[in-house]
Amino acid sequence: MLNITLFIIFLVLLILGTPIAFALLGASSIYILYMDVPLGLMGHVMAHSIDSFILIALPLFILAAKLMEEAKITDRIMEFSNDIVGWIPGGLGHVNVFGSMIFAGMSGSAVADAGGLGSMELAMMKKAGYDEEFSVAVTVSSATIGPILPPSLFFILYGAICQVSVGKLFLAGAIPGVLLGIAIMIRVYFHALKHDYPRSSFPKMKQFFHSTKRAFLPCMTPVIIIAGIASGIFTPTEAAAVACLYAVILGKVIYRTLSWTAFYRSVIYSVNLTAVVAFIIAVAGLFAWILTAEGLTTGFADFMFSITDNKWAAMGIFIFLFLILGMFIEEAAIMIMTLPIIYPLLANYEIDPVHFGVVTTLTLMIAMLTPPFGLLLFVMSAITGRSPMWVFKASYTYILPIFITLLLIAFIPIITLWLPNLLMGN
Repeated sequence: MLNITLFIIFLVLLILGTPIAFALLGASSIYILYMDVPLGLMGHVMAHSIDSFILIALPLFILAAKLMEEAKITDRIMEFSNDIVGWIPGGLGHVNVFGSMIFAGMSGSAVADAGGLGSMELAMMKKAGYDEEFSVAVTVSSATIGPILPPSLFFILYGAICQVSVGKLFLAGAIPGVLLGIAIMIRVYFHALKHDYPRSSFPKMKQFFHSTKRAFLPCMTPVIIIAGIASGIFTPTEAAAVACLYAVILGKVIYRTLSWTAFYRSVIYSVNLTAVVAFIIAVAGLFAWILTAEGLTTGFADFMFSITDNKWAAMGIFIFLFLILGMFIEEAAIMIMTLPIIYPLLANYEIDPVHFGVVTTLTLMIAMLTPPFGLLLFVMSAITGRSPMWVFKASYTYILPIFITLLLIAFIPIITLWLPNLLMGN
């Protein structure tokens, strides 16, 4: 009964417009006071939730992506992407997706992708004569690639919660991330054929080599990160530090496009965003601890086993659960609240935790595209000045290729597990 009351309080606070972190904190505080739990324990649980060496990688990858953006490296990426895929029917739609795939190897975040490349991509497509609905749909859907291709901030969070190898998670996301990009580009292709959108001419060899040369060093960022982790040269956290150093070298030494003012602005941005994320992680950890203390873990396990003992049926239930929760709750908070409850069940269902990490992340990316609280809808709304529901109506058909990709990786585990098992062992 108390569990239901906690959720009701939490949902009421959300409906009243309370930010997710304070809604979680409010419901948790009421429980602490009602059960007469020492307040010191509340602080201890929140501190313990963010006391992880792996989580240090979060602010560092955020900083690396922001430094790349401030150094105007995104211009080089878009020029290179245009020469690679801009001549395919759909032109800048494919450039949009391909550019997001490259930027994903630097940011690891859907919000960073939409916010960092979004304005530039939309401006380019508008100038070229593409309609706004198509431009927004491609931009917001391609942003979901960010947390799937390595490095991924969500994989870091999943690894910290479940004590799963972040290096394996990074490698596991490589093939699904590419498949996701291809799936969205197929949707762009048929949409473009129907509406006869413009496209670039096939690049001349000299132009192609020029854009490749300009974009080569930025494109090496994910290669350095993955190669370093897979070979054991450095940990994911150390890889994040290397990514920051590499971004500074590119922007300050090689290209000389990163000013000290921009560097300072990047640091402040990273600190502010990290503080927000850390606070959400802390209060969500407290909420999860309360649910566990109330026996929800055992109760949920009994409930699941009473429904099915089939791993694929269980996988379908977990996907459905994440899709529903993602419509109302911030994705990082969902991970922290649910994974301590779900993770112990994976072994019983013989579901590989690395595989499940990729499935969970992609499911939550779809949830970021759905109303009423899909985060990417609000990010794109802020960029375009349109309402979140307008963004959803413009982009909802692009959820289908993402969902098909999700089903493929969910029910064909080898897609995710082949590469990490090959390079890091089973």
